[in-house]
Amino acid sequence: MAQSDQTVQNATFPAVRADINDNLAALYSQSSGASAPTVTVPFQPWVDTSVSPPIWKVRNASDTGWITVGVLDVNFEVGGITPIANGGTGQVTASAAINALLPSQTGNSTKALTTDGTNVSWGIAGGGLIRVPQILTSGTSYTTPAGCTKIYVEAVGGGQGGGGPFGIGGSFTAGNGGASGGFCAKFFAVTASTSYAMAIGAGGTGGIQTSFEIPGGNGGNTTFTVGGTTITAYGGASTPTAPTNGDITRYGLSGKERSGSDGGIGADSYFQVGGLGAVAGLGGNGDDGLYGSGGGGAYAGAGYTGGDGGSGMIRVWEYS
Repeated sequence: MAQSDQTVQNATFPAVRADINDNLAALYSQSSGASAPTVTVPFQPWVDTSVSPPIWKVRNASDTGWITVGVLDVNFEVGGITPIANGGTGQVTASAAINALLPSQTGNSTKALTTDGTNVSWGIAGGGLIRVPQILTSGTSYTTPAGCTKIYVEAVGGGQGGGGPFGIGGSFTAGNGGASGGFCAKFFAVTASTSYAMAIGAGGTGGIQTSFEIPGGNGGNTTFTVGGTTITAYGGASTPTAPTNGDITRYGLSGKERSGSDGGIGADSYFQVGGLGAVAGLGGNGDDGLYGSGGGGAYAGAGYTGGDGGSGMIRVWEYS
């Protein structure tokens, strides 16, 4: 390793010979050293030995800075292993090279590269559905999954309870079926891994025997809130209330009237069948499945009770 001032001094022969040898040593060793040569010219080579393996550099055309050519190790003759900091990948195979440049792939199976306009990261390809729709039948909050930026929410109110029998003495009339809860749906822009408030409407209580017609209890309201917007699917009632703030809304349907001594049938709640009226015994309860529905009305006889309405629900579709 040697460096020189690139000049042969006018001196006695031994001094001139030593000066020539110094310049040749610098030339042969590429001016190698732990620091840059103090005297430089355009396109001068320099091997920087301050790091291991050393780095081969060349002076630029204007003699104002150094250009890094590559890292001098055993693989340089077939392409070299140049660190990312020096414009390479630090790898010797194509697959290893691309893996070195990408964001960490751990835990990102099936995802695709996305960009925010500045940096790349892993995301859901095509902005598609993240997972199967989530069915929520209890709880007071819902949390978006990682990568979720949009959701489509369907809410259904609880079903009204079926009516009890009514009359005086031994003469009774069967109760009517309960009304279904309303339906309300809306798209929301959301933040991933964030909790949002919600409430599930309970089914109304079935009516008991009375001397005059009294419908079953109203179903509870189902709500979902994002920011300052709350969608509300009102519970089933004899006089329904229109759902609010939805992109799609439907009133709850009225239960079917009694037929003879049989209790009435609870109303469907957006495709879900309500409880059947009882021929003997209690009125049928509304279904607690996908959608809350009205309970069945009670049989025309003393001591019978209308069926309870089905609970409401929320279904959430999650998108990236």
